[in-house]
Amino acid sequence: MGIVNYIRDADFDGTREETLVTNANGAALDITTLNTACYNIWNAGGLDESADPIIVVGAPQQRIIASWEKDIRRVEQGERQVGFYRDIFLSDMGVEMPIVLDRWMDADKLLIVDRARVALRALQGDAWHLEKMAKTGRSEKWELSGQYGLEIRNPDKCHYLIRDLS
Repeated sequence: MGIVNYIRDADFDGTREETLVTNANGAALDITTLNTACYNIWNAGGLDESADPIIVVGAPQQRIIASWEKDIRRVEQGERQVGFYRDIFLSDMGVEMPIVLDRWMDADKLLIVDRARVALRALQGDAWHLEKMAKTGRSEKWELSGQYGLEIRNPDKCHYLIRDLS
């Protein structure tokens, strides 16, 4: 189903509750929208002392985040680097969130994911293991096999989606 759909429909009943989802309606991402998302997570019970949130974005939204401080940035004489890149967002609540650039993230979406409540887990009885394949002549072949899934806890309290960004 995917993490985006899981945040939109946490109980898999087919109707989207969208508790922690903001529809930007084509507006550009701004600092206020991101801080409001943090407050909404806090009010739902997330961002507690065990939280480890990150922001996951595609390249278009990363460029917008990088441009937020261009008007207040000071340049020292002799500086040889040009450009802007920011990899941590500090919310109004004092929570630092690393910004993760994801090549496959939709251009119009931004995710806030609590890493403390997301894990890669093996399906029961099918963790990484070696299996002997059928013998062909004198050679033996082995296969590395295993099945894993993404475990997401508290999708309606600890993770956030901003969608339809410009």
